[in-house]
Amino acid sequence: MRKDNIFLNYYYFCKKNNNMALKISYKKNNNEIYNCTKTYTFGSGLTFLQWLEANNDATKIIVRGFINAKELESLDQPIYTNLSLLEEIDFSECASGFDYWNLTLLNCPNLKKYIFPKNIKTAATQFENMPNLTEVVFQSGLENMLCKFNETTPISINLPNSLLTIDADFFYNSQLQQTTLPDNCKIINIPNQPQDTITQIIAGPNNNYYKNINGSLYTKDGETLIHSILQQGNELSIAEGCKVVAPYSCCYRHINKIYFPKSIKFIEQFSFFMSDGFSEITLPPDVEYVSTVAFASPTLKTATITSPTPPQNSLDSTFFIGKKIEIKVPQKYLNRYKQHPNYRDNKISAI
Repeated sequence: MRKDNIFLNYYYFCKKNNNMALKISYKKNNNEIYNCTKTYTFGSGLTFLQWLEANNDATKIIVRGFINAKELESLDQPIYTNLSLLEEIDFSECASGFDYWNLTLLNCPNLKKYIFPKNIKTAATQFENMPNLTEVVFQSGLENMLCKFNETTPISINLPNSLLTIDADFFYNSQLQQTTLPDNCKIINIPNQPQDTITQIIAGPNNNYYKNINGSLYTKDGETLIHSILQQGNELSIAEGCKVVAPYSCCYRHINKIYFPKSIKFIEQFSFFMSDGFSEITLPPDVEYVSTVAFASPTLKTATITSPTPPQNSLDSTFFIGKKIEIKVPQKYLNRYKQHPNYRDNKISAI
């Protein structure tokens, strides 16, 4: 049996002699579909994963029954199965005795719908290389979202109102067009190597942590830009009152011009990572910190800095990646910048 297309990891599903019914739909004879119901007793060390291998022509699987938490074991090695025909897998009718779920499917080319079980608190499933996945359904009661979508394009994802935290990687490497955050949900962690494709993250009017200004997502107090949306003409105007540009908040965009408000103080790492289109930036006088890699942009040529004190960075080295970046400062601060170690590799001139 070939062992590609599917990577299923983490769980042994049932203790011995527990019954679990699986309703399966099969494709047969030029897409004719017929249904059957099987009741299978998991015993003698046979796992749910091994059962899948034996039924690799299934197009739809609905799992019913009780999954005993005490018998769950993590698998030491990945298990690859051939489920190239599988279109839907539904765990909504199984009662799980645990609160963490990370059953992972990789390279399942025809999967269209994945339904999570009830009563789990944390979802950590990874979806990868599933070009036909259109719907992922989470159940109420879910509190923590750690799922990742890599080269996978789900169109519809429901986020239940019970959600409290969502990992930043949830928003990256997928093709989501829009996501609405539940009222009590916070975004956690810094994304890992993002390729930002989500169009907009929306905070509802009753969200306790975030709000939208001109489409972009900010913290509730408006002081931190979390996720940016470009305005007309591919221009980015950061809202007045904003003090912090968060990591990756403006990455992978084609930006013709950036407008920084006077309130900006901190520009964090990778905030404009691999964004292009703009050739110059002007930083306001109260900027205190700019990460060395904040403006890792292939098109940036000139940075005008009006702060009397040279902004600090994280690496105590070249202020901007790339020695071709020219720094312009007011004449009265010129020597101060030239003598600062963070700017030693940049050409510095007076405005």
